[in-house]
Amino acid sequence: MENQTLMIQKEITDRAYILNIKNRKLLNGLLSDCFFNDRAKVYQLMTAIDCGVVSKILETEIRDEFLKERLASDIMNKSGYDKKTAEWIADTWLFCIDNSVIEAWNRYLAENSPEDESSIDEEINQAHRKTEENILPHGIFIPCGVGNEDKGFIIQGLHEVKECSEKHESIYAVIFNYLQRNSNIDEKNHKPLIVKQLEKQSTYEIDYRRIYRLMIIILLMVKNNYLQDTVLSFDYDGDDEEITIAYKCLNKYVALISRLCRVKEPKLLKYQRNSKLTISLNRSNSDINILEYSGSRNNRMIWYAKKLIYHITDESKPDLEYILEEISEYKSFNAGQFEVLKEMLNTQAHTVCIMPTGSGKSLIFYLCAILQPGVSFVISPTELLIKDQIRNLVKFHKFDDVKHLEYGKDEDFKNFVPQHKIYYLTPEIFQNRDLLKEFISLNTNKKIANLVLDEVHCISNWSHDFRPEYLMLSTYLNHYLDRTYYKCFTATANYSVIKDIKNQLQIKNDENIISPVKLEKDTIKFSFMSCEDVSEMIEKSVNFLKKSLVKGQKTLVFTKNENASKMLFNSLDDIKYEAAVYHKNDRAAYRSFAEDKCSILLASDELGIGINLSDVHNVLHFGLPISKAEFVQEIGRAGRNGEPASSLVVYLKCNSRNVIERLLHRNNETAEIIKIIQQEQIANDYIDTYKKIIGNIESQEEFISLLVDTYNTVKEIDDHREIDFNLKNIDKIKKCLFIHFAIGFVNNWSFCDIDRSKGTIKMLIAIKRENQTFEEIKEKTKNYLYLLGGNKKSISLVGHAKSIEEILNIYIEWYYNHFIYHHKEQFLDMLSFFEAYKTDKEIIGRKEIHNRLAAYFSLSMLEISQDEAKYVNLSFKNIAETIIAGLDYKTVSNIQRINQDNHNVKLDFFLFIYSLICDDEFDVSRIMRIFEIIDTDSYIDFLEAISTMYEKVSDNNKFLLFNDLCKYVEKINSDFPTFFDMIFRQNQKDLIYFGVMAKRLNLLFGG
Repeated sequence: MENQTLMIQKEITDRAYILNIKNRKLLNGLLSDCFFNDRAKVYQLMTAIDCGVVSKILETEIRDEFLKERLASDIMNKSGYDKKTAEWIADTWLFCIDNSVIEAWNRYLAENSPEDESSIDEEINQAHRKTEENILPHGIFIPCGVGNEDKGFIIQGLHEVKECSEKHESIYAVIFNYLQRNSNIDEKNHKPLIVKQLEKQSTYEIDYRRIYRLMIIILLMVKNNYLQDTVLSFDYDGDDEEITIAYKCLNKYVALISRLCRVKEPKLLKYQRNSKLTISLNRSNSDINILEYSGSRNNRMIWYAKKLIYHITDESKPDLEYILEEISEYKSFNAGQFEVLKEMLNTQAHTVCIMPTGSGKSLIFYLCAILQPGVSFVISPTELLIKDQIRNLVKFHKFDDVKHLEYGKDEDFKNFVPQHKIYYLTPEIFQNRDLLKEFISLNTNKKIANLVLDEVHCISNWSHDFRPEYLMLSTYLNHYLDRTYYKCFTATANYSVIKDIKNQLQIKNDENIISPVKLEKDTIKFSFMSCEDVSEMIEKSVNFLKKSLVKGQKTLVFTKNENASKMLFNSLDDIKYEAAVYHKNDRAAYRSFAEDKCSILLASDELGIGINLSDVHNVLHFGLPISKAEFVQEIGRAGRNGEPASSLVVYLKCNSRNVIERLLHRNNETAEIIKIIQQEQIANDYIDTYKKIIGNIESQEEFISLLVDTYNTVKEIDDHREIDFNLKNIDKIKKCLFIHFAIGFVNNWSFCDIDRSKGTIKMLIAIKRENQTFEEIKEKTKNYLYLLGGNKKSISLVGHAKSIEEILNIYIEWYYNHFIYHHKEQFLDMLSFFEAYKTDKEIIGRKEIHNRLAAYFSLSMLEISQDEAKYVNLSFKNIAETIIAGLDYKTVSNIQRINQDNHNVKLDFFLFIYSLICDDEFDVSRIMRIFEIIDTDSYIDFLEAISTMYEKVSDNNKFLLFNDLCKYVEKINSDFPTFFDMIFRQNQKDLIYFGVMAKRLNLLFGG
């Protein structure tokens, strides 16, 4: 020992700068060398740096007989070490730092300028973080403590084994991981319920800090095979009552989880005193003891075990509510939560949960995570949503055993080892090559408890936002995580999206699509207000916001883009101080709104996905949402706890002044829409809407050119190759790579590294030429188009293609016509919905609005298929008769969804007639499309249908209908009298009839 301290003394005399906090790493290396890598001793001596003990020794001019005692006391108070260890630390440093070292240190200080205090503090923190990552005394580290100053502890003396032999190991593993969910346990509010109950029966207050540490030690003894049948034998030097309470608490959890898993004979733990093994929370000379930890390290030890198979019934609800009460402020589940939790825990398969915004989906996958051993991964669409959910976990559930995987902080994923219960990441991070390798290992060893896909509708090919990472996600999951079950959550997935998700994730059973709660927004009052111009939109918006402020209400405003947000913000005048504008790359405005520092937040649609703001009263849409899905997603931000809320949509009137008429034609070609948008000089809400629908894609020719360029870049690859791409063009490159993947030319692609200094991103491209044939590429392309409802013509053309370039052309042709059609149709249906219910009043409550929105998101796959088969095969006349007889909103919504995926003239006619009769809306664009497509063989049937429903139409719409019918009859060179007679043979003679007859008579008699 003396030789070691003499060596340290000599080194720090020669190199006094090593005592500077900036050179902590050098000091750590010196101590490691001198003590032959004895990490416990090195850590203890380095603690003296953190406690300020070394600084005190260097600054003390005269050492009195009590100096060692004072230094030891400081160490004990600040680090938690026992007296013996603290005295050894003080004694060692007093010996090492003699007069020669102090003289050398003073010379060093004289030659170097004094450090700024704030920078020194930061260096201390950084050095501490580095040290704590690399140096821990030998033992099992638990970073969880009771009270603010308890930073955790290290259990020493436990003999660790590789495998636990306990039959019900998984139950104990769940409890162990559950107890580590919070590193800073509030003793007053977050003790286990049973401890609170026992305390009420006790004469004395229970010290939960000691109970907690005992429970952790007991569980680790089970893990390391100290358990004999159900008995743990040891001698505890503390109060026997503490052992009793620790066992009661653990056995409460054991019994509860055993019931949920239907274990007939739960293995409750028992204690037997045995002096052969001693345990102490105070003394270091016991066989198993505690070493205090004073750093800020937060990584957990995860106890992996086999996944539990749950058998939860309705009778299990009280047990789950017991856990719910321990992890939240709630004592009972919201509507639908228990039903989903039951299905997801019981089901050994991929599942999809569809629940309205604000119904508590996040709590479900949080509970799924803590009720299984192993680690859970949550894939979310945006960084903001991840930060929001982590904030809510910490704030509302006191759960900090969670980590956000992101570039910048965890850029090197090569050595990734899970050290937290829940990890959040975006699809972009999931596609990192090094991280994928670690996922493969975790999947192979069945260490993943859950793979959660939050906002799973983003995975669909029908998402308006073409995100290749999301579109690739199902391929990676199916290939690399085949031993893991996915739990998927969304609030707004409609029929086409769910059908696509089922195909992608290979979900064969409709029973695994869980939708326990109807979409009910009857607490929201709606208003849809059409405006003459942007100035009126601003005026109505500002008036609404001012009234909301007077009522003390918070309002979330959705715009199409940041420019629109800034324009509205600049018009707020005297209420600007209450508003903030959200920027994608600066989330300070969001934090300000979330923390009640402002009452108005103006944001683009990115903020609409999944965020949880509990006190938003109003949602204002400054411009048209592009679909019902987006509208419902965004109004879901308001009234999340069931409170009354308001939704106002202000938009430009559909007239020639505000919108080029051709943009609203249902039969408009995508190429023409792109041309109009590119040529239009003045941007307004309709132009911005179509830019969102199209996704800012290039013209068809430009996209083909980019695809071919990418093809030429990668076509020589055989097996795999890393390629650097320009970071500025990466979004376009990813689109192209996905399409090459979709047609089967590229087998795989993933991210390797980002070099921001060079502005490049390295990607790994895999092309397996050995097994690749042109016929296989054609077959994969046909299958992809078939799954997405590609028409027979496109699939047939692929079958006859002679080159990959030709296949790319066919794919893009299909994409521009079919994919864009889907989103354009959704928008026009949304616009018709607003037009049907528009009002000049500010706020109305209309039950039918709630019902129609709910019907659109009703998901009976069987009903939808049956409706499609039924109405496609009905005659036009039968369709008219069915609508006149009356239909529920669900059937109408089903037809609308089917027609949005694949156009059918019969379904188009259904929707036109329904809108005409039930909404008194004349959809001129839809009837013109019907006229363009209907064949002459159906002419008589079509006229009979018009005749059947003619009396149900308003006078104004009769004029519009008759006028368009006349143009159609003239176009097909049909006999006008036949058409005229068919309409009025069974209908009353009206103004139109007499007008036509008068005109005919005038012509006949030369009038």
